[in-house]
Amino acid sequence: MSKEGKAFACLHSTYKTKDSKMESRIVPCLKYGDVVTVPRSITSYVATEYGVVNLKGRSCGERAKLLISIAHPDFRDELEREAEEKNIIPKALRRRKR
Repeated sequence: MSKEGKAFACLHSTYKTKDSKMESRIVPCLKYGDVVTVPRSITSYVATEYGVVNLKGRSCGERAKLLISIAHPDFRDELEREAEEKNIIPKALRRRKR
């Protein structure tokens, strides 16, 4: 591995279920039995068609906000609400309600 190499996880922000329903690949929590192939301590960059974020050295709340920013726009509000409900995003990082 290169000393100055960078690790990228590249993915489509959504997928379609068997019944053609669009779902987000960026989720607040993994389901029981989901396999993690790259731990969060190693993940640096994540890219979707909506952008690239650098997660290295970020807190869980900051990571959540950054991942939400590259999720499909149709899912961002729901992801943020779920992350706030699960206290993944601390109050200091939450959006102000309009």
